[in-house]
Amino acid sequence: MFESQGDVLHLFVSQQVLGECFEDIFGRPHAGDIRIDDPKLVRDPALERLGQALAVSQSDDAALGQVFTDGVGLAIVSRVIARHFAVAKRRTREANALPSWRLSRAIEYVDAHLSESIGLADIASSAGLTRMHFASQFRRATGMRPHEYLVRRRIEHAQHLLAGSRHNVLDVALSCGSRSQAHFTTVFKRLVGETPFCWRKKANADR
Repeated sequence: MFESQGDVLHLFVSQQVLGECFEDIFGRPHAGDIRIDDPKLVRDPALERLGQALAVSQSDDAALGQVFTDGVGLAIVSRVIARHFAVAKRRTREANALPSWRLSRAIEYVDAHLSESIGLADIASSAGLTRMHFASQFRRATGMRPHEYLVRRRIEHAQHLLAGSRHNVLDVALSCGSRSQAHFTTVFKRLVGETPFCWRKKANADR
């Protein structure tokens, strides 16, 4: 019986994703289907924070946030599986860095699809890996999460367009995978320190 209001997060997860997360945690595949059917309610601050991050990501620009949403979703599933199978902590062995040839494939894929809505699974597939293995190895190789790298590449591409063309800010935003000028401006200012308009003005003056 609940004594106060609360938020509910429904996750629909395929057996494939459950299997990937299980194998990432234990280093071996799970025998048969994975069923998460424990009816007990447990307070988990980490899951609460991940759930809040997932909810916030849904209100942001979908094109820029899909990789982030995928990553948070996988983190939630991994946490649930770890708790369900009574694992106190994940393996301490660090992930290997993504091999240079796989990293090159992933970077090439990102650069070729900057204007499109792409997810973590798309980038991982281009490198020939599952999402779980790709995300950890990519971060080990670059020091950035795939979402962070994608956002930075899109903003770098935006700077190139702003400095080298007469496209208006909305056109540049659309060319960088954003669906709204407002969100694009927010992300651009957070990473660059200025709005696209001000940055272009200074860039043109310097030229």
